[in-house]
Amino acid sequence: DVIKYISVFDSINEKIFEIKKSDCMFAYRNSIFKKQKEKKFIILDITFQLEKKATPKISYKDLALYFQHNTTPTLPEIRNSVIDIRSKKFPNWHVDGTAGSFFKNPIISAHQYTQLLQKYPAIPGYNTENGMVKIALGWVLEHVCNLKGYQEGNVGLFTNQALVLVCTKDATANEVKIFSEKIIQKVFFETGIVIEREVTII
Repeated sequence: DVIKYISVFDSINEKIFEIKKSDCMFAYRNSIFKKQKEKKFIILDITFQLEKKATPKISYKDLALYFQHNTTPTLPEIRNSVIDIRSKKFPNWHVDGTAGSFFKNPIISAHQYTQLLQKYPAIPGYNTENGMVKIALGWVLEHVCNLKGYQEGNVGLFTNQALVLVCTKDATANEVKIFSEKIIQKVFFETGIVIEREVTII
């Protein structure tokens, strides 16, 4: 919302130029930087256009719960709450290897969501602008697939947040890839939903 433009280096044409926000094709966990197959753009810097008057946005579920008894939190309070919430959802990266949330929350049709509700009445879904429904994959991994904290060898899903993949220092890239493919297959078997990795494998 607050990005004005992004300076990038085109590694193929060896040129530096600016891309306006409107041309970045920002979407849920997506942008022009992830769409391009050759991954030629290297982001150099980002220019933000901020507001002088604070307009806190705390509609995000975890923030809304955090401030359910404080409807007008200050910016420092919001900052501290985000740090607190994230510290509980993510492992200590000094101890566990992680790329953060490894999978995208899938966006499915309203019809498919209605069918899932018949089998799993508590499955959380959030309406999107285009009439589709975004599913809380962390809930699916935990309550449908029973995979929260699941581990194979050096790779596993974090015990506090099933969307987060963690690994030991001895894990290989191939182990991470194979493990994530198994998770994708398990979700599809249980729900018929094809999930995508949020990370980019190079």
